[in-house]
Amino acid sequence: MAWTAKRLALVGTKKLSGRGKPSGTGKSHPEFPIELVAQLRRFEITPGDALRRHQYVESRPRLPGALRRLILYGMACIDMHEDDIRAALGEPSSTAPRGEDGEVWTYPVASRTGALRELEVVLRKRRVIAVTQL
Repeated sequence: MAWTAKRLALVGTKKLSGRGKPSGTGKSHPEFPIELVAQLRRFEITPGDALRRHQYVESRPRLPGALRRLILYGMACIDMHEDDIRAALGEPSSTAPRGEDGEVWTYPVASRTGALRELEVVLRKRRVIAVTQL
């Protein structure tokens, strides 16, 4: 069953049981990762973010489990490919060249206190070499 942004919006607004299914519907969606359901319930991500991440990991069955979870949770780590970063975090708010074969991508992120900060992702040869929260 394909997930659309509209269906994800509905899932994000309904009360969900512990197994990732809307309570009262009697239908389970085991193909939908519980990590995304939890983030939607807490309004930490938009339905578009959830759909992008889910489609990316589902289209790459050979991704290691740890990398799949990082992408689903919207996290960046060293040695990720630039496509993995785009799937996890979306398009950067700004990019800047760094050296001959490098780039710096900047993303706005909210801290636990709600303050807006920036996440800086440094890439070299399309791989992440550093991640810094500013």
